[in-house]
Amino acid sequence: MDELAVRNFTRAIEIEDICFQLMEQIINGSAVLKINTDDSWNSIDDSDELLIDSNDSKKSLTSINFKRKTSRINFALIITTLQRAHKMLLSGSNEKINIRSFYYELKPYFDDLRVEKVNNAIENTRKLLNCNRWDIGFTATSKGLIAGDITLKFFDKLIVYKSSQGDLIPQEVNELSSIETSAKYIVVVEKDTIFQKLLGNKERLLEREKCIMITGKGEPDLPTRILVKHLSEIEKIPTFILVDNNPHGFEIMCTYRFGSKNHKQWAAPSAKWLGIHPSEMPRLRIKMTNLTENDKSKLSSLLIRSDIQLSRELRKELKKMKKIGKADVESVMKLGTNYFSTAYIPLKIKIKEFY
Repeated sequence: MDELAVRNFTRAIEIEDICFQLMEQIINGSAVLKINTDDSWNSIDDSDELLIDSNDSKKSLTSINFKRKTSRINFALIITTLQRAHKMLLSGSNEKINIRSFYYELKPYFDDLRVEKVNNAIENTRKLLNCNRWDIGFTATSKGLIAGDITLKFFDKLIVYKSSQGDLIPQEVNELSSIETSAKYIVVVEKDTIFQKLLGNKERLLEREKCIMITGKGEPDLPTRILVKHLSEIEKIPTFILVDNNPHGFEIMCTYRFGSKNHKQWAAPSAKWLGIHPSEMPRLRIKMTNLTENDKSKLSSLLIRSDIQLSRELRKELKKMKKIGKADVESVMKLGTNYFSTAYIPLKIKIKEFY
């Protein structure tokens, strides 16, 4: 039995133990599920099913009591989720199910069922087992994209990327065993629009440079960040982050590099901020836009972050942004037909103009 099968079997036994305990409690007249809500794994955004951070750590423990009429549906959903997870863990084929598909499986058996309730049941189940969702077979809709010559090796499969258009990053990326790539560096792009332009006929970055491109399509989900960390910190491939010159773009760069409040373990501290930098805007003669009140508020909160306080260069760039305003990557792209792939990215890496 391989390592993954042993891990799955152990979790399946744990589910059986939980269910036997609950059966005994029900026979004795009561059954209570006690769930730790103060942990550092992921939650779900109900609108798009993307794995993102959970900032709700106000409570350390919550109870779901079968005796309470209002709790019985939630209780039943958790038991059903445990049963589905148990089946997948023992399938022998590393079976997975998309969360929305699971919702449609349950819909005929629960009146007025909402995706939110299914999400909560899965969240509570993985907390009971002290693991993340994909460890027990539940996956979300993929978000992040990757492009370039790279092979991801898992315990039970290989995923080979050759496309120059971008492919979805797998949800089970935390189970990576190793990778194969000839890339000399990684470019992590904030926005999908820029990602597609760099891959397009004008820039053709992958044809001109031996690199891999990744985008989280804005705020990155956990699989995207886990992959960036693996490439940067474990494979030691130089990693460069390209974001808009505004507080939101800067914050996204920080998410990749320093991690988020509840997910410091997925930080990639070796990754470098390639641009676009406030300090280079005057030299490039880019027309700036004034910061909004929301921009100013976010910038002020960024300046007092402990990780930013430790970097003189990052503080200096933020203060420059506060003074001159903001600009997006598109405004710099207008400087030439293939300016980013032939000049901006390779030259800045060559002369080490990054932080």
